[in-house]
Amino acid sequence: MVRLFGYSLLEPLARTKIGASMTIMLLARLLQGFEWALPIGESKVKLVAAESNLVMAKPLLASAKPRLAPGLYPKIQI
Repeated sequence: MVRLFGYSLLEPLARTKIGASMTIMLLARLLQGFEWALPIGESKVKLVAAESNLVMAKPLLASAKPRLAPGLYPKIQI
């Protein structure tokens, strides 16, 4: 293992993989935890890319409803 100033050169790579894995898992939990639907009045998803960059010309809108019964979620004290 190559070390520089007492640190492994592979540590940043390992942290990057962990960060990417956590991001993917959080997105998966978000998608699985809700029932997704189109907003009222929309009949289909319109994916239109902007002409000058990679950003969508019109943002994707969706309505999220919790998948589980309200009693199954933990109560948060504020």
